[in-house]
Amino acid sequence: MNKRLNKWGQLLLAFILVLGGLSPASASTKEGIHYVALGDSLTAGQTPYRQWDKGYADFVADYLDKKGQLGAFTKEFAISGYTSSDLLHDIETNKMGKSSTIQEAITKADMITIHVGANDFLREANFDYENGKVTIDSTKVPMLINQVTENVNAILQHISVMNPYAKVYVLGYYYPFPHLENTDQERVLRMMNALINNALMLTSGENGTVYISFENLFDTYPAAYLPNAQDIHPSLDGYAFMASEFLRQSNISAVFNDVPNEFWAAKEIYYLAYKDILQNRDPHTYEPNDAITRADAASMLVGSLILDKSMPLDPGFKDVPNTHEAYYAIAKLTQMSIFQKGEKFHPEKELTRAQMAKIFTLAFQLQASSIKEFKDIPTSFWAKEYVDALASNHVTTGYTDGSFKPNNSTTRAQFAAFLYRSLHVQQ
Repeated sequence: MNKRLNKWGQLLLAFILVLGGLSPASASTKEGIHYVALGDSLTAGQTPYRQWDKGYADFVADYLDKKGQLGAFTKEFAISGYTSSDLLHDIETNKMGKSSTIQEAITKADMITIHVGANDFLREANFDYENGKVTIDSTKVPMLINQVTENVNAILQHISVMNPYAKVYVLGYYYPFPHLENTDQERVLRMMNALINNALMLTSGENGTVYISFENLFDTYPAAYLPNAQDIHPSLDGYAFMASEFLRQSNISAVFNDVPNEFWAAKEIYYLAYKDILQNRDPHTYEPNDAITRADAASMLVGSLILDKSMPLDPGFKDVPNTHEAYYAIAKLTQMSIFQKGEKFHPEKELTRAQMAKIFTLAFQLQASSIKEFKDIPTSFWAKEYVDALASNHVTTGYTDGSFKPNNSTTRAQFAAFLYRSLHVQQ
């Protein structure tokens, strides 16, 4: 393995986490999963503006707690700027925390996440954000790669001896420099990011632990998740997205039995599920290929919008009494003119793709900056301006045959994917 990594070491590698302070621990003790999060600033919860808030581990713990599955949680041994050597040293010297030693925490854990390795290269790298340049002494890279590999391997072996029953996850890194405009630098940096992730993935696999990939997590909407061009830490929403991806890939808290990891809209569905936006009848299934009803569409749309909590006026639909489970959502959206008033709402009727285009365009105030030619959307079609707005904002690309199929029912997977994209248009 070292020989293989030495070959990789001939290439540049620099994926850096900025130094910060000690993260606070958060703990509660009861029956359920005892979760210990070890690592660097992403685990500790450093913000893009050098403050402290929730990291992905906090969001994972919050989700498990909400589901009644969390017994205890601590991230007191996660420290911003930590290298793999630092974490290994803490384990071997049995560092004392506020509530226990690190070995005691590991021994009692049911689940452990480890996020280290990137900072090993910090002292050898120089960053010039203004000119979009990163330099590192390439002669030291083979040693650094071996250092990360050997240290993470030793960490995992120590944990295996102390607690062979714990479920251990090794987490990779996302690409942190989307704001750099130098394409040559981007190519090198992406290669570097891939190299460190490959090293972590191989080490994880050889120790029988689970590797969680964040490689391209923020690539589609970098401004929403990495808002500070001078800092590589995510926004709170970015940390939440990391948590939803962890939950999706780990299956520690199975969300939907009918949405496998490889499903085309899995990331979007799991993200919205984590945010409590999805509307589903069974807690373990989402039925992604079924058509979404107008009532469920209303509930999901209202759940995704930041609205005042005032009670809306009764829209007067004969088939939506105030006892209907989606009454508030339907009334609120009707008052906002996203749904039209009428004698009936038809809450259980399937939402068409044209109707979906209209409500997303109105709800998120999308503007059409160009005209998209779909072969089944003539100029006179009633929803053309709404479809154009979705296409202009990359919410939809239509089907591969050049059609939009406006009168087809919107599947629950399509609705989730389009809703996720619409949420990020203005971010």
